[in-house]
Amino acid sequence: MKDDIFIHVDDKLKSDSFKTSQIDRCVSCFNLFLEKDRGLAPSTRHRHCYFVHFFLLSIFGPRKIQINKITPQDIIDFILSYSEKRNAEATRNMVSSLRSFFRFLKIKNIIDSNFADFIPPIPCQRSDRLPEHLSKQELNKLLKSCNKKTVIGVRDYAILLMLSQLGVRSSEVIKLTLDDINWNRAEIIINGKGAKKIIHPLFQDLGEAFITYLKNGRPKCETRSFFVTTSSPFRGLSGPSSIGSIVCNALKRAGLNPRKKGAHILRHTLATQLLRQGASLHEVGQVLNHHHIDTTAIYAKVDFERLRLVARPWPKGAEFGGTK
Repeated sequence: MKDDIFIHVDDKLKSDSFKTSQIDRCVSCFNLFLEKDRGLAPSTRHRHCYFVHFFLLSIFGPRKIQINKITPQDIIDFILSYSEKRNAEATRNMVSSLRSFFRFLKIKNIIDSNFADFIPPIPCQRSDRLPEHLSKQELNKLLKSCNKKTVIGVRDYAILLMLSQLGVRSSEVIKLTLDDINWNRAEIIINGKGAKKIIHPLFQDLGEAFITYLKNGRPKCETRSFFVTTSSPFRGLSGPSSIGSIVCNALKRAGLNPRKKGAHILRHTLATQLLRQGASLHEVGQVLNHHHIDTTAIYAKVDFERLRLVARPWPKGAEFGGTK
């Protein structure tokens, strides 16, 4: 087992990070591994690095990092302390990041044992609530709330239409570039999770919305990002939260007040529509680019019409608590 976590970092990284703290250098090394070896998206790497930085700071503070001094009990105590003030989802994200970090240490031979085996899983309790979605009428109302006579309205309409027709994630809208659209073949390339590329058909009305945006909404600028800011300096939208704000503002303009107001509501809406049109859960999972069928299974709750077909009729003469 080795004390120096930087022993496997190349000379350039060490020289560039020499003036930074040991924790920052450690996290930089981890981030490089996530990018080069695992191909994770920037947002995912940022989340993992944030939690690892917090963990190391809590364990060592300003002292020298000595990974071989960490014990399983240290990890358990940190998780328990962290979870006392956070919800289950935040704790699961933190645990996932720690697991990834200790796997990295083992792969790079910085530690002899895989400490990830000592990190307990955090139970994931599925909500009994139905996935939040919009009806067809509400979706039309949402799209019509965009003032297509303005630059912002033209851009936001194209974004809302993309979200509702393709079921993409906010991060996938952000990552869309001018090079990802094949106009001749009417196809659009979506840069999904884990650097995976998915080809979707470019529907006519979505293609027309894109063309209108390129002609009347998108300013001339150097960035290849498809959707950009409406004020100078023109650049790609800052992150998934900016897409969530666009959806939230549109819901407010349309007078809609669902429980959850982020961009994911349009992803749920598409999944619900597909199921009610006869698509299977497997087909819906392919459209949404789900890795596991369990993720798609939550939408089975909203398909009331098809559930009625398999519901058994109530026995004649039966009452609650027994028979007549």
